[in-house]
Amino acid sequence: RDDWLVACNGLRTAIDDHPADGTRTHHWIASDPTVLHVASVTASDYIEFTDSYAGIPVHNFAPPNLYNDALIDLGDVPFMMQVFSNHYGMYPFEKYGNTIVPMQTFGAMEHQTITTLGATLIDGQHGGAVIIAHELAHQWFGNCVTPLTWKDVWLSEGFATYSEQLYVDEWQGADAAAAYRYSNIIEYYKSWSNNAGPQTIYDPVYNMYFAPPQYEKAASVLLALRCRFGEQIFDQILQTYLTTYYNGWSVTEEFKAVCEQVSGCDLTQFFQQWIYGSGLPSVECALFFDGSNMRSYVKTGSNTATDFYLHIPVHLYTTAGEDSVLIEGGATITQTDHSTQFTDVNSAVIDPNHWILTRNETLHTLQINQTYAADSQVVLFWDSFWDEVPVESYSVYRALAQEGPYQYIGSTNLTSFADDTVTNNQTYYYRITAVIGSFESLPSDVFSATPSVFPLDQGILVVDETADGNGMQGLPNDIQVDDFYEAVIPASNTTWDFIADGAPTLTDLAQYSTVIWHDDDISFKNINVMQSIMTEYLIGGGNLIISGWKTANYLDSTFRDFLLGGQEVQISTVADFDYGEATGLSTTDIVPDPNKLPVFMNGLLQFGLAFEDYSDPIYNYHSNAAGSLNGFPCGIKAEPAGTLLLLGFPLYFMTDESANMFFDDWLPYLGEDVSITPQDTPSNPHLGLSVWPNPMTSSTGASIRLSLPEKTRMSVGIYNIRGQLVARIADRTASAGNYTLFWNGRNDNNLPISSGIYFVQIKTPAITLSKKLLLIR
Repeated sequence: RDDWLVACNGLRTAIDDHPADGTRTHHWIASDPTVLHVASVTASDYIEFTDSYAGIPVHNFAPPNLYNDALIDLGDVPFMMQVFSNHYGMYPFEKYGNTIVPMQTFGAMEHQTITTLGATLIDGQHGGAVIIAHELAHQWFGNCVTPLTWKDVWLSEGFATYSEQLYVDEWQGADAAAAYRYSNIIEYYKSWSNNAGPQTIYDPVYNMYFAPPQYEKAASVLLALRCRFGEQIFDQILQTYLTTYYNGWSVTEEFKAVCEQVSGCDLTQFFQQWIYGSGLPSVECALFFDGSNMRSYVKTGSNTATDFYLHIPVHLYTTAGEDSVLIEGGATITQTDHSTQFTDVNSAVIDPNHWILTRNETLHTLQINQTYAADSQVVLFWDSFWDEVPVESYSVYRALAQEGPYQYIGSTNLTSFADDTVTNNQTYYYRITAVIGSFESLPSDVFSATPSVFPLDQGILVVDETADGNGMQGLPNDIQVDDFYEAVIPASNTTWDFIADGAPTLTDLAQYSTVIWHDDDISFKNINVMQSIMTEYLIGGGNLIISGWKTANYLDSTFRDFLLGGQEVQISTVADFDYGEATGLSTTDIVPDPNKLPVFMNGLLQFGLAFEDYSDPIYNYHSNAAGSLNGFPCGIKAEPAGTLLLLGFPLYFMTDESANMFFDDWLPYLGEDVSITPQDTPSNPHLGLSVWPNPMTSSTGASIRLSLPEKTRMSVGIYNIRGQLVARIADRTASAGNYTLFWNGRNDNNLPISSGIYFVQIKTPAITLSKKLLLIR
C-alpha cells in the first residue's frame, strides 16, 4: 500500500511508486553479514523518524498512536549506542533502528540493525528503556559475534543482560546499577532457581534455551569476571573477543581462551563451576587486622556437587573513609594476607554492590550475647568465633561512651570475662575481638552495663511462681503451696507471688541475701524471663535456691554455660523418682510425698531431672526401677559469687520433714539465721513501725523496723511532705515476724534526695502506720 512504510535490515536505497494500483516497492540492502534468525521485514502505517550516532543513521518506525511516546523513549538510543561503544568498541553495523509492533509473545527481538519492540514497551516515560538497551547490546553480542550452537546461547543472552546494568550505571548512577544487579539479576535468578532447581548455563535442554540460566545467571558470570579483573581489563576482554570473532561464530571455549589471554589467568575452575557446573555457592569469611595488614579466611559451600572458588569484594569502613579488598577462597578454608590503606577498620560488608551471585554470604564476627552487671563488677558473655579459624584468645575493650574511645582491659581464652575494675552507677560500653597472633578480628557489637550496689540485707525472699491449681492431688492451690513453705522454711522471710505481683526486678532481688524460687506446677513456666536477672543477682553475691517441676529444663544455654559449666539437663518421662539420695552437705534424703503426687504416679515422681556429669551434687537421683537417670545428680550446687542450689524436683511434692531438713542443712550454709521462725510471736502483738536513727544522714541511712502480727500484704514507702512517693522500700506479702528494712536516702532511680522532713509509711489491708523522719545531708 502506498500509505505504508517498510522497515528492514540494512539501508533503504529506494522507494518505487506504482500509482496505477496504489502500491509502492521498498528496496533495502543489508551489506553486512547477517545472522539468519535475526532477519526481519515489517510493514504498517508507520511514521518514520530519524536520529544518528557518530555518523551512523538511526531509523525508527512507530505507529501513529505511539509516535509521540516513541519520540521520547527512542530519543535515548544514541546515548545507549555511545555507552556500549565506549565499553565494547564502535557499533558494528551500517545502521540501527527500532520498529514498534503489537507483539504478543515476548517483549522485543534483536533483529539485526532493526530491533522489533513490543508496543507495551513504549509509554513516553522510559518504562522500557532497559529492554531497549538489552536489544541494542545484541548488535555486538549475538549479531556481530554469534553463538555457533544453541549450547552456547549464553554468549548472546548473558551479554545483553549484563549490558542492562551497564546502561543503568551510565543512565542513573552507580547506586541504581547496584540496586538493579541485586533485584533484576541476582535475586531474580535465586528466586527462579528456588523453584526450578539447580541449572547449568551451557547446553541447556531444548525448552530452556531462553530461560534465566542463559540470561541472569550468565550475566552474573560476566559480573564476576568484571569484579575480579576490574573494568579496564574486562572491557579489553570483550573488545578483544569482538575483534577476534567479528562478523563470525564463537563457542564458549573460545571466549574462555580470550579471557585467559587478556587476563593472564587460568580460568578452568571458573568456567567449570559457573558455565559447565550447576548450583550456586555460599560463602563464609572472617577478617583479621594488624595495622594496615589484613588476613582473610574464606570458605565456600554449594547446593550441588560443584565446588566453587570465589573472588568476592569486601568493603572496609573506618572513621577516615572506605576501602575495598578482593578476598578469595574455595571449598576448604583459604587464608590470604592483604594490604589496606587504613589502620582502624571497624566494620565490613561482603559485596555491598552485588557483583557476585551467591545463595548467602556470612561475615563472621563476635556477638556479645549477654552482659551482667553486679556490685562493682560486670561479666560479659559472647559466642565462640567461627570454628574454621584458629582463634588463640579474645581481647576485651571498654569505653565510657558508645562511640569510644575504647581501651584494652584484658584478654581471655574463654567466651566470658569478668571486669572488676568498675565503679558502681557508671555505665560502661564493651566490645570484643578474637586474636590470632598479632591479628585481631573486627570488633563485636557494643554492649553496655551499669554496675550498682546490691544491699543483700533483707534476709530471705520466697518467690512463688506456681500457677494456682484446683487443690486436688497433684494440683495444689495457692494456699496449700504457701502454707507448705511457711511450715518448712525455718527462718523469717518475705514472700512474692509471681502470678499476682509479676516478675521481680533485679532491684527487688538485690535487697535480699537469699532468694528461694519455687515452681510447683507441671505446665506453666516463667523462669525464662528471669535468667538474666538471676545471673546478675548471683554474680552480685546473692544466694539462689531453685526448685520446680521440669523447671531446670527451661534454663537456656547461656545460664547453663556460665553457672553450670555447660551442663545439659536430662529428664525422666516415667514415674521412677523414689528419692533424692543426700550427698555433700545434705544430711537427709529428700523423699516424695505420695499424698501430694497425682494418683497415676503411684507414689513416685515423674519428670524428675538430672545433671549427668555434674561434679558438685547435693542429691543423687534414686530410681526404684533402676531408670536411666539412676545415680545421676538431681540437686547441684554452683558458686559463681553467691551460691546457686538447683533442684531437679519440686520441693512442694516432697514430705514436709525432708523439705524442712533441706532448709535446715542449707540455709545456715548460705549465712541465713534459722533461729527465728515465721511462727514466732512478734515482740509487738500489733502492727509495729519504728525508725532509727532519726534524724538520719546520707552516711548512716535509716533502719526501718516492722512487727507483723500475722501474714499479710504490706507496702513500705518513703513520702515527702506533699504526700508524694519518693522511694518504694517493699511491696509484697510477708509472714508474721519482726523485720528490719534499710533506706539509704535515695529515690527509686538511685539518686540522692535533698534534706528535709519525710514520712515512713507501712500499709496493710487492715491498717496504715506512719513515722516522721528527718534527713540531714
